[in-house]
Amino acid sequence: MQYTELGKTKENVSILGFGAMRLPTKGSNDNIDENTASEILSYGIDNGINLIDTAYPYHSAGIDGNGNSEVFIGNFLKENSYRDDVLISTKSPSWLMEEKGDFEYYLDKQLEKLKTDSIDIYLLHSLTKDDWNKVRKLRVLDFLDDSLSSGKIKHVGFSSHTEIDTFVDILDAYPKWEVVLTQMNYLDEYYQTGVMGL
Repeated sequence: MQYTELGKTKENVSILGFGAMRLPTKGSNDNIDENTASEILSYGIDNGINLIDTAYPYHSAGIDGNGNSEVFIGNFLKENSYRDDVLISTKSPSWLMEEKGDFEYYLDKQLEKLKTDSIDIYLLHSLTKDDWNKVRKLRVLDFLDDSLSSGKIKHVGFSSHTEIDTFVDILDAYPKWEVVLTQMNYLDEYYQTGVMGL
């Protein structure tokens, strides 16, 4: 496995990470086939993968739901004593935030689901212009500062499915961003942030 430094985190990560958005299931999206998923994830970690990416809604019955991906990852890492071997990246459900206290409420829920005291990489999930404006008014940057200081979060970033102008606005708003997750469409390099975002 090859490794590289991730963003500004100074963390050495495998160039191939493990995405936990589409684990094998039995019949419905929220019913993870835990035996098969465990075999796949064990194989990945045993062969050098040290970055697992998940999010609050992954493997829920609906997009806004409380998903089972984080629960599976937390149980798997604890039962197999892999927690110290990997970095967990997960995402705050920005669209669900209605008041400032919601940020900490969801973070605490995610820590519980993941069975860990600290999340290695915490991203504001799928920011759009409207969601970004909303969470800024709710003082999300203060929440990130507090969570970094408390140690509940080690590194912060955001994921984005937006156009380049909004992307740059978000980047410029907070000097502590360390990681950005954006999509690169190989068939349309100008889709959303595209090559300019990279």
